[in-house]
Amino acid sequence: MARQYQDVSLHAPPDHQGNLEREVEAFSEHIRNLFADVPALKPKYIPINKDNFFDNLQDGVLLGHIINSIKPNLVNVAKLSTGIDRSHLVPPTKADESIPQEHTKDYFEATSNLNTCMDAAKKVAVVVNVAAEDFLAKKPDLVLGVIWQLIRAYLLSDVNVPSHPELIRLLQPGESLTTLINLTNEQLLLRWFNYHLARSGKSKRVNNLGKDIADAEAYLLLLRQVAPGHKEEVLADLDAAIKLADKEAKAKATLEVAEKLGCRKFVTAADILAGAQRLNLGFVATIFSKHIGIVLPTEEESRATVDKLAALDEERVKLLRRIAELEARVTELEGELASEKAQHNANTSSLEKELEAVRALKQEESQTLNTAIADLQRRLESVQSEKAKTEDGETAFKQSISNHLGGVREMLKDHMTAMKYDADLAATLGRLLGANVALTPAKEDLPPLPAKQPSTMEEELECLSEELQAFVKQVLEENAQQKKLIFALATRADQNDKV
Repeated sequence: MARQYQDVSLHAPPDHQGNLEREVEAFSEHIRNLFADVPALKPKYIPINKDNFFDNLQDGVLLGHIINSIKPNLVNVAKLSTGIDRSHLVPPTKADESIPQEHTKDYFEATSNLNTCMDAAKKVAVVVNVAAEDFLAKKPDLVLGVIWQLIRAYLLSDVNVPSHPELIRLLQPGESLTTLINLTNEQLLLRWFNYHLARSGKSKRVNNLGKDIADAEAYLLLLRQVAPGHKEEVLADLDAAIKLADKEAKAKATLEVAEKLGCRKFVTAADILAGAQRLNLGFVATIFSKHIGIVLPTEEESRATVDKLAALDEERVKLLRRIAELEARVTELEGELASEKAQHNANTSSLEKELEAVRALKQEESQTLNTAIADLQRRLESVQSEKAKTEDGETAFKQSISNHLGGVREMLKDHMTAMKYDADLAATLGRLLGANVALTPAKEDLPPLPAKQPSTMEEELECLSEELQAFVKQVLEENAQQKKLIFALATRADQNDKV
């Protein structure tokens, strides 16, 4: 079987024109396959390709058949004018230019055909702001937009729960069948895609059919899940492709496997890598229609599900009962909490008052303490001042005492010198009076001089005290000597009188 597409380039088309050409090729292929067995469309409309695509849609006949593929007999194609010469459908290029008379009939019939088809198209697809003149003028964006909406409606027409009851397996916990029914066809298709991705055991998920599938990994995982189990060769190819690291190689492998499964349509490897939304949607919808990969539950599975639902319902009743008990307990706790809160507020108010009183007392004590500290500071300064004065007076007093002690010491020194002289004189007089009379004290009887000079006033006072004691002793001894001397002189005078 020949390939449906030839990959000319594996890179995304760089411009808008390139994207339009790819869509024209893909849509042409879809239409060609769709009406390959309709003799009424051959050879004027089929085959269709990128070279005659817009020409073949210009008179509305092929467009009517496309609409009927979505909803049969919506357009009465028997009433459409089929003998139109499309070469006469060239619209005027200027506003003041009129259609040639011989072209008027064909132009009018084509316009009537297109208006009929556009009215019908609005019933099966989203078609807005497009008129018959846009098809006659072959405007690429608008024409492709309408054709895509019709192809999309055709591809997604059976992507719903009534057409595929097995889709109930897509229900998630907590959802009901209404949830699936309310999903759009495209949302349901995405959920089907992610259902199979979850079955693969991988974390890969898709939220769109553009950039999320551009690495082709999601496609390989999807095909691995929906591929029939008896196609061992296909499964082996998929397992090998999933291990590939190169995105381009993965995209190629995806299309090769899809061709073997008979569902390669719309896309090339370049379209996958570029994330072309429209073409990828067509490809996914084709895979869905060919290999949905989901079956209805068996009788045993259904019975197990019913039993599970019954158990869940019983558990739900228990939970509701428990919830009621908890709600009652919560109400009770809320009452206790309110009471505790009121008591707490009262305690807080009382504590705040006590705190204010303590703060006031503390402030008062602080002021008193500051006053006492200031007073003590003043007293300390006064004491320090008095101490300084006392120290100065003490220093002056010590200096005065020291001066006086110095004078006394000098007097003592002079007195001791005089005593020494008097002792010498007494010794001389004793020799004159007689050798037996000892008038002078022994040399060792004189008061000894201090061993060392005093260094402090206390030592000096102590030394002076010893000197004074020695001085007094010396004076008494002198008085005794003087008495002896007087007695000797008296005795001598008495002897002289006798002589």
